[in-house]
Amino acid sequence: MEDTIPQQYVTDQEKAVYIAGYLGFGVEYLVKCVQLDRKKILQQFFEEEGTEYNIWLHGNYVAQTELRKTIMESALNSSSPNIEKMLQYFAATDDEINNIEVGTNLRVCP
Repeated sequence: MEDTIPQQYVTDQEKAVYIAGYLGFGVEYLVKCVQLDRKKILQQFFEEEGTEYNIWLHGNYVAQTELRKTIMESALNSSSPNIEKMLQYFAATDDEINNIEVGTNLRVCP
C-alpha cells in the first residue's frame, strides 16, 4: 500500500491519514489509531477544510475513483448489477450538480 501514497505526503501521520481515507475509515479511526486531536479533526470535518481533512478526502476520492473504474469495466462487460450501480452513481452526481447554489462551498480534491 505504501507505493500508492502520493509523494507529497511525507510524514507518517500524513501517510496514515491518506490511508485512512483511502480505506474508508472515519473520524474515530483518525482519533484512536492515528492519534489526531478529536476536537481539531471534528472541526475540520464539520468545516470541510483543513490539512488532515484534505489529505483524508484525497485518499477517499482516489479509492472511490479506482472502485468506480472497476465497476465501470464490469458494467461495460454486461454485468447487470454493476450497470445499475454506475447509473446510481451518475444519478447522485446529477442531483448534486443540479442542486448547487451560488456561494456554496464545494469539496475539491486537493
